[in-house]
Amino acid sequence: MVASPEIRVAINSDPDIVIARQKGRARAVELGFSSGDATLIATAISELARNIVAYAKKGMITLQVVNGSNRQGIAVTASDDGPGIPDIRQALRDGFSTSGHLATRPRDNCGGEKMETIKEPMVEYGVAKLALPGHDQSGDHHVVRCNRNGVLIAAIDGIGHGEEAADAAKLAASILNASVDEPIISLVEQCHEQLRPTRGVVLSVASIDPAHGMMTWIGVGNVQGVLMRADTKNGNPQETLLLRSGVVGSRLPPLQATVIPVAKDDTLFFVTDGVSGNFVENLPVLGNPQRAADRILERYRIGTDDALVLIARLVGIRT
Repeated sequence: MVASPEIRVAINSDPDIVIARQKGRARAVELGFSSGDATLIATAISELARNIVAYAKKGMITLQVVNGSNRQGIAVTASDDGPGIPDIRQALRDGFSTSGHLATRPRDNCGGEKMETIKEPMVEYGVAKLALPGHDQSGDHHVVRCNRNGVLIAAIDGIGHGEEAADAAKLAASILNASVDEPIISLVEQCHEQLRPTRGVVLSVASIDPAHGMMTWIGVGNVQGVLMRADTKNGNPQETLLLRSGVVGSRLPPLQATVIPVAKDDTLFFVTDGVSGNFVENLPVLGNPQRAADRILERYRIGTDDALVLIARLVGIRT
């Protein structure tokens, strides 16, 4: 049996996550793993690589074939020089995570400097994105931010691609973050005024009110929005965001937000136009949002533009 060479992938940014995932899947297929098992291996590699980017900023994924008596496997090693885990015992508890949950929100006093702990997160979310090949920066960005009444969630696509698209999307995200307590129509209008000197963006924004079980959302351009209901008794199994033609920063259409009821474990999907609209054919209602975002990006990415998938499960609805 010929030994397979070790595969090493340097992890420094989101595109490296995709490269590591793809190399892991390819190696699994070479070794005769089933399509389902190859997907599980690729997903595990993706999560390890994403943790490197999120917490250590840079590191290495190493893939090595291991031989048993009558079968082969893949050893995946993630290495980095990050800050480490301060409390190993807590990290090993079922369900513990330091990312993907919103656990605090500003208390309505002292300018938001004091914080109150929320025992249950309001949303669990995952994000997968990739820049157009040949470009260092993605023009697609997202916002997931607590406000006084709940959570603001947005997906933003800078017009075109490259540095100028990224700058426009970053500016829009900073405006949303700075005025997170404003009504979403006001937020879009603020973005429009401040983005006039830029290429502009298209975006979709949702404001979740967990206490009343309501979601207000609006879309300008072509960032698709879909709400999948965990319980079809609560309404249509799938709600689609009505998009209005225009560009924030250039041609703003008349704005009208839609308000719909939401329930615990309903799931919100935002995807930019670098992802095929066919993604709606097989949407996961439950399961890990990050894994679902990774799978959608891998399966439905078009490859001719920046791409972003944002999935948020509404776990904190209290009605």
